[in-house]
Amino acid sequence: MRTDNTEWLPAWEDPDAPARRPATAPAGTPPPPKAPRAHPWRRRAVIAGISLLSLIVLFVGAGYVYYRWRFAQIHKQHITGLAPDSGTLNVLLVGSDSRANIENNTAFNDKSNPVTGQRSDTIMVLHADTKQKKAMILSIPRDLYVPIAGTNGSNRVNTAFDSGAQRLVDTIQSDFGIKINHYVQVDFVGFQAIVNSVGGVDIYVPAPARDKLSGLNIKTAGCAHLDGFQALAWARSRHFEELEGGRWQSDPTGDLGRIQRQQDFIRRMLRKALATRNPIKVNELIGDGIKNVTIDQGMSSSDILRLAGKFRSLNADTVDMATLPTSPFTTRIGGLTADVLRLKQPDAQPLIDRI
Repeated sequence: MRTDNTEWLPAWEDPDAPARRPATAPAGTPPPPKAPRAHPWRRRAVIAGISLLSLIVLFVGAGYVYYRWRFAQIHKQHITGLAPDSGTLNVLLVGSDSRANIENNTAFNDKSNPVTGQRSDTIMVLHADTKQKKAMILSIPRDLYVPIAGTNGSNRVNTAFDSGAQRLVDTIQSDFGIKINHYVQVDFVGFQAIVNSVGGVDIYVPAPARDKLSGLNIKTAGCAHLDGFQALAWARSRHFEELEGGRWQSDPTGDLGRIQRQQDFIRRMLRKALATRNPIKVNELIGDGIKNVTIDQGMSSSDILRLAGKFRSLNADTVDMATLPTSPFTTRIGGLTADVLRLKQPDAQPLIDRI
């Protein structure tokens, strides 16, 4: 007999009970009816299953509520004339050069000529084919000389952003015939924060590299680990130099070389972000992103979830990167001589037609 307070179980249910020999019944005595055999493992499995299902439901519900709460924190920009969503999606991605609250801001400003306001430092169109589950990023050089929508003149395409996102969207759509469905803008602070959230990004340099104006300073050749500050300096570098034969050599490709470095960096950062599985890191990445990102008012939380679902298995290495072909020429802007770029046709048209 048990002397503790443990609930008594019959031997067939108590795993700790010693095996019992069946009693021998007197001859001629009919066998007693069999006791209904219990299946505690089934009961426990059912209970565990119900509990797990309940937890999943609670988790999914809490996750959705949390997601909606996070989404509500994203700054929205009112933009008209956006194309309705269809089987393909074109998102205008803009990197603003606003210096507000930037880390190590002094590295990005010449004190004798301080920079104020904001311009579009980077202009890209993300083309997402949700049916084929393919993605392409088309870079538009900021020095491309085009007619600016709503004005009577032409200028560098990035100056359209001086008057706001609406004019830039209108300019892209009218000059290139590219339908824009949505708009996403990230500033320098957001870029730095996102890079830091993924733990930095590794790049390869064949030689020491620097840019005195952007703050880039990579002292040794080989693999370099870039934090948010150095990553921004790398992505923004327009006066890129490499140490060759003991002398610093300027990159002759200018803004086009800068675009190539940006595209390579985006692929590397995307690869690392997609590989992030730690929920704490994912939350940090989301938090840093939404604080410094602006989207158009027509982009809903459902749109983002649906797009994420379509591209949940996206391989960063399969994202096609391209740049609008251009040729250099000289013109006058504001009474001054300016070196700019113009669209190179017919070379550019096949790329435009793809999106």
